[in-house]
Amino acid sequence: MSMFSKCGLHVACLVFSLLILSGCDQVSLPKALQSDEADCPSDQICGAAATDRVRSIKPFVVTQLATGSERKFSGEIVAANSAPLSFAVGGRVETIDVAEGDTVARNALLATLDSAPFEINVQTAQADLNAAQAAERALRTDLERQRELQKSGWISQAALDQAEVEYEGTSSQVSIAQSRLTLAQRDLAATRMTAPFGGVIASVDVDPFTEVGPGQPVVVLQSGDAFEVVVSVPDTAISQLTPGAPVSINVTTLPLCGCLGTIIEIGAVSSTGNAVDIVVAVTQAPDTLRAGMPAEVSMTLGDGSEATGYFVPLAALTPGTEENSAAVFRFDPNEGVVRKTPVSFAGSVAAEAVAVEGLNAGDIIAAAGVSFLRDGQTVRVLGQDQ
Repeated sequence: MSMFSKCGLHVACLVFSLLILSGCDQVSLPKALQSDEADCPSDQICGAAATDRVRSIKPFVVTQLATGSERKFSGEIVAANSAPLSFAVGGRVETIDVAEGDTVARNALLATLDSAPFEINVQTAQADLNAAQAAERALRTDLERQRELQKSGWISQAALDQAEVEYEGTSSQVSIAQSRLTLAQRDLAATRMTAPFGGVIASVDVDPFTEVGPGQPVVVLQSGDAFEVVVSVPDTAISQLTPGAPVSINVTTLPLCGCLGTIIEIGAVSSTGNAVDIVVAVTQAPDTLRAGMPAEVSMTLGDGSEATGYFVPLAALTPGTEENSAAVFRFDPNEGVVRKTPVSFAGSVAAEAVAVEGLNAGDIIAAAGVSFLRDGQTVRVLGQDQ
């Protein structure tokens, strides 16, 4: 029990023992776990009338698994898809149609080059093709005429062979002219830069009317709804991590982020400092999450324990809706109310915390004052903008 407080274990056992005892009328729950409806002074508002008052709750985000040891690693939120975009051809930038921070849809126009030189190239290539096709038609007509003459004996086989060679050469020139026209049309289309996927413009690296070369970065586009975190983990801990394992993510600039993630990649090479890079995909996050925000990833390293559930504060427990049961008040962000959620003891106790089953990672529960709450009550969360 080196990782748990003996005092906390005694308190947790006492709480759950009181909640599961049956047929013992002489046992009463601690005052902190009693409902305020049991004894309401006449000069206070209790019962259903108290729901008219919007209470503020101290939140607790459920993240820490009850099994193994928790380790925290620092990193940074990055876009899952990030692409420096450039023109395939060089030229003078005519327009920059986006600004840093703009949200764009797939195929949205981002920038253009001066297209005049490329339009001239297309016109020239088209004229060359037309000339080659005209020459081919003339030689085809002449070839057919000489074939008829050769059948009648008016010309030799050698003369016919020469006419066929000249016609085949003209056909090759048509193919070459067609290819040149296709390339000129492709280059003309390349003067318009469009977004390959929807996202956010992370940076604009050039100004209008500047000359750029092929492949020179013009804008950086990042996916706006898919994020990752890359953290360095000591190589001694790699054996205790597996792809697909859930993690919790704390973003210091987003109070009560409730961000969750999944390990999607474990590096194969140990870098400087005997650390291995771990890539975590963010699977749950608020809409306000942005690339570049500092993040702290909490990972649970397995210790062989069979304990399950998540740790919650002892002060978050309250009598359940059914006899001899326990519950917590889980915040419903969609409706702005708390829901009384049944939980069961999961067998682990830490300092001032107890492991329970019945909750999911990312749930927000009331961490204090639960005796003044009731199912469906409208509340506001401390630390969140209203």
